[in-house]
Amino acid sequence: MPSSLALVLRTRASLTTSPAQAKEFASKMLGAKLITKQTGAAGRECNAVMLAERMPPQKEYYAAILNDRARGCPVLVASNQGGMNIEDVAHDTPEAIITTPLDFENGISESDAKDLARKLGFKDTAVDNAAEVFGKLYTIFKEKDATQIEINPLAEMDDGRVLW
Repeated sequence: MPSSLALVLRTRASLTTSPAQAKEFASKMLGAKLITKQTGAAGRECNAVMLAERMPPQKEYYAAILNDRARGCPVLVASNQGGMNIEDVAHDTPEAIITTPLDFENGISESDAKDLARKLGFKDTAVDNAAEVFGKLYTIFKEKDATQIEINPLAEMDDGRVLW
C-alpha cells in the first residue's frame, strides 16, 4: 500500500491518515463487540473493517427516487442539503427540496437531469456527471423494482467528479 494514499478509519474520536495507524486501529476493532443504534445493547462482534480513501467533498447533495402514490408515478427527490436527515430538511427548509415526476419507462431525460443539476447548484464542470448519476439511479430503481433508492450524501468533488 503506497504511503501517500490517505486512508480514513473512524473510531470513537480517531481519524488516521497512515496505513500503519489504520492497521493498528483495525486490529483493535476486529473481534471486539460493536454496540450501535442498529445492534442494540447486545452488540455484535466486529469481524470486518472497511478502509476507504479519504475524499472530502466540496459539496454534499441528496438524491432519491421513490414511488409517489399521489402523482401515480416515480419521482426524483433532490436537495442541495445532503449529508443531513432529509426529513429535517423537508421540515425546516422545504424550498431546498426539488421533486421531479418521472416517466416510468424512460426515467429522466438528459436535458431535464442537467437542468436539475444546475438548479441544485452543481458547478458547470460537474453538471454532466450529476445528470449521469440521476439517470443511473433511475436505471437501478427500475431494474431492481425498488420502492425507494437514495444517495445521501451525493458528493461533488473539487475536480468536478460526482461520487455516489
